[in-house]
Amino acid sequence: MTRGRVISVNDAALPRWEELEEDGAPRQREANFTWSDQIPTGNALLDGEWWRADTDQAWVSLEEEFASDIGATLGDRLSLRIGADALEVTVLNIRAVDWQSMRPNFFMVFPRKVLEAFRECI
Repeated sequence: MTRGRVISVNDAALPRWEELEEDGAPRQREANFTWSDQIPTGNALLDGEWWRADTDQAWVSLEEEFASDIGATLGDRLSLRIGADALEVTVLNIRAVDWQSMRPNFFMVFPRKVLEAFRECI
């Protein structure tokens, strides 16, 4: 697990969380990032498909409300910041998460190889 933030969606920069009043506009926000070879227990795919465990494609799975909050949909390109490093990914699927499950849940899930480059943060 590591922390990062979404900087832009399809090259449209998101303002920092503190830059605007609460008006419903998408904003940058920190989130915990994790990887998984399979769809996490308690999650359900709503749109798209899950990746193969051995993929090195820069994909991401988004939780449905988080995706809506940042204005992202299937196939969108996200620019992320993890510490001082940049990462570009494509939304491969949208998930529903059972937040009441008491399991670790995440807004963003990546293929293992995508986050390996950031292992010092994991």
